Amino acid sequence: MDWAERKYHSLYRELDFERKGLFHNLRELLGDKAVLYPGCSFHITPSFYFSRVTYADKSEEAVRFFQQREAVARIIQREKTYKKACHFEFVQATFGKDHLPFKREFELLISLLAGNVAEHFLPFLKPGAYILTSNHFSGAKYFEGEQFKLLYTISANRKGQYRLSPSQEQKPLRNRLIKDNQKFRFDDRQTYFVYKAE
Repeated sequence: MDWAERKYHSLYRELDFERKGLFHNLRELLGDKAVLYPGCSFHITPSFYFSRVTYADKSEEAVRFFQQREAVARIIQREKTYKKACHFEFVQATFGKDHLPFKREFELLISLLAGNVAEHFLPFLKPGAYILTSNHFSGAKYFEGEQFKLLYTISANRKGQYRLSPSQEQKPLRNRLIKDNQKFRFDDRQTYFVYKAE
């Protein structure tokens, strides 16, 4: 196992932080979409469900991870749930400062743990695009205006299964690392929101 695989394994798979059920539900709901994921770190799980994903992050460690393109491609190839070829790319950018080299071609924006960065990426979304965000560190409040329509909420139960509900308010809970059989794992207590740009 090379460095990129070890990094992904230790930060996501080993802690049960991949959130595969979340992205499975999203793919079932929306179909295959062109995805833009700013603040991605090493979280490549969206590529297991969507065939075209553009990742963006400012950290040098994320750059190092994605520079090991063959290793990243191997992980995705092993895990992907669709038959067509996977296309992914990575862009290093300081959001709000750098000129962002994107076209208006994305149909889904993922904004999970990167804070208030989503607004910098809205110009690259096609009309009627979707946004996945959450109630923690994601700038979710930005999407509460008239420009966006809340379609669904998604939440996880204690077994790590994700439940999709028509738009409704849910009480935010805190994520936590829990020890289960002498091993730490991520207990996903976030509420996720699926918006549509009007």
